[in-house]
Amino acid sequence: MGFFTQYSTYHLRAGQYPQAIEALLVAQQTANETRNLEWQKRIAEKLDSAHQLSGNYKEALQYAALSQSLEDSLEQLGKQEDLLQLQIADAQQREERLQAEKLEKKQQRDRYQYLAITIGIAIFFVALVMLGMFRVSANTIRIIGFFAFLMFFEFLFLLFKKNIYGLTEGEPWKDLAFMIALAAILVPLHHWLEHKVIHYLTSHNRLSISRGKAWVRGWFAKREA
Repeated sequence: MGFFTQYSTYHLRAGQYPQAIEALLVAQQTANETRNLEWQKRIAEKLDSAHQLSGNYKEALQYAALSQSLEDSLEQLGKQEDLLQLQIADAQQREERLQAEKLEKKQQRDRYQYLAITIGIAIFFVALVMLGMFRVSANTIRIIGFFAFLMFFEFLFLLFKKNIYGLTEGEPWKDLAFMIALAAILVPLHHWLEHKVIHYLTSHNRLSISRGKAWVRGWFAKREA
């Protein structure tokens, strides 16, 4: 199309209007086949000018009307495209809002779960300390202690794992190195601390159940007095 329109411009400047119109008609056919409204409008304007210069005002008027019609179509199409862009932008904003709401709900759910885990770990340790006050089986204390310390240190691993992205930026080798270093610190600490606490609870400050009950009743009696 571009070649024929330039070719027609050459003929127009040379005053060869029939040749210019012929070249423009070839370009118009191509524009119609490709349904290129912008080129159809440009060619219609050039055909209008070419027919005016050749003195064929009837044809010039027809192409002027065609040019105006194509301009209206382009304007309407532009409005439709603008409307479509607005609809797309609105849909994107709505999707972003939904994603933000989902993220907020997930974060809130995660906070509740962390709180529940923290409470659960605290209950295990309170139970462990309470068991150490009475004459209960050492195996029972070891079992409760095992689960209490296991939950506590695994929870620490979880917290570190979810907050290391700022340090490692998600690179696998950095994640691996960080987790190895963390395990090298926490695993020995886990075993050492568990051993010390369990050993202490199973061998010191152990009350008989009857003395424990008497102590509890005496404490409540003092409170009531």
